Amino acid sequence: MFGIPGGHMAIAKLAGLAVGLVYFFALPSLTDQIALNLRWGLLLWYLSLGAVIGLSGLALRQMMPRRRVPGWLIGAGVGLWFNFLAMVLGWQMIGEFLAGFALPAELNTPLILLPEGIVLGGLIGAITHLLRPLPRGPF
Repeated sequence: MFGIPGGHMAIAKLAGLAVGLVYFFALPSLTDQIALNLRWGLLLWYLSLGAVIGLSGLALRQMMPRRRVPGWLIGAGVGLWFNFLAMVLGWQMIGEFLAGFALPAELNTPLILLPEGIVLGGLIGAITHLLRPLPRGPF
């Protein structure tokens, strides 16, 4: 399974699942007001993020077979876009959730999702490309 080009996507999904599991199990220890459906949503969100990062790597390989785009750059762009959409669609809910944490006023805004998406997406992309780099050329 990991020898075919789809193995690149499988590793990206596993990396996203690992990030989602960290959120799923770590958030209840940080706050007691987190709902179970939000924990499941974050788990599936990062699993989907990993899948899209893996798919983006495969698509870029097909569109630009002679050029290499770093995995961390692909992941950072996809992570930024995913978390931008989450921020726009759930601004009020995310703001209420962040109000439960003792954060400084500058960090107590849903805009904090943007650097988080860049860092975690870049991390997923870098791990994917380190463990299963895509060869040059078409499949």
